[in-house]
Amino acid sequence: MSPPRPLPTPQAVSSRIRLERERFRYPGSVRPVLEDFDLEIPAGRIVAVVGPNGAGKSTLSKLPCRFYDPETGRVALDGVDLRDLQIEDLRRRITVLFQQPVHYVGAH
Repeated sequence: MSPPRPLPTPQAVSSRIRLERERFRYPGSVRPVLEDFDLEIPAGRIVAVVGPNGAGKSTLSKLPCRFYDPETGRVALDGVDLRDLQIEDLRRRITVLFQQPVHYVGAH
């Protein structure tokens, strides 16, 4: 296995995250959450994923963060498979807002 690659330099026009032919099952599960799934998110776009409970929304948002890796297919940033990148650098460049509310208590 080769050492991790540095993150590609952002390119304002062409940067994108692409999920290609994704298939993902949680460990120990028979039923796939995502199967043969494709999605492209261009740079600078805000994306909202909506759907019923259990449809794979949270899983879909966790794959580009490398909280999980797909069973088949790949998640790519500017054509580079995320599994080939340094995970710490990747996570510094991605922001995901999950639907689980968190209550912050300010100091007085």
